[in-house]
Amino acid sequence: WIIQRLTSSIKYQYEKDLEKHKADLKREYDIQIERLKAELAQQHFQFSHIFKKTEEIISETYRRLLDVKSKLEVYTILTRQDSSFQKKTMDEFWMTVNGFKSFFDPSRIYLPKRTVKQIEEFTSASVAAALQFNQAMTDAKAANRTPDSYGKVGNNFFDLEKKLPQLLELLEDDFQAI
Repeated sequence: WIIQRLTSSIKYQYEKDLEKHKADLKREYDIQIERLKAELAQQHFQFSHIFKKTEEIISETYRRLLDVKSKLEVYTILTRQDSSFQKKTMDEFWMTVNGFKSFFDPSRIYLPKRTVKQIEEFTSASVAAALQFNQAMTDAKAANRTPDSYGKVGNNFFDLEKKLPQLLELLEDDFQAI
């Protein structure tokens, strides 16, 4: 009877300890699950915010690049003679380029490096084409004209015409990859 009582007491104590241990494990498990759910919700929120921001940056970059190209086209029309129109279109081009750079510089972290590099090349080429056009127009008024000035401007502009679709396609790919 004493042995049986002692065995029952020990068994009861082990079962009690086992139940307490199970309850502790269950509590720790539940706490860990809730913590992981909270972290997952936080990451989901952060990802959705970054996704939305990236989506906005890509679409705005796309729109602004088209605007830079459009303003450059208007500025470099060779058939006009009106200097006030030329000045107005030149100012509009530079305002568009500066607006693009102000927008793009802090936004570049949302785009892949290869796309950023292509965008920088395009904007640099656009600026170079505008400067060369300006130089060609100055040369045209000078007594000693350089006959190939217009040809260089045209070639540079046609190079830009080839680059822009590739750049826009990169932006489209980046957007679709998201």
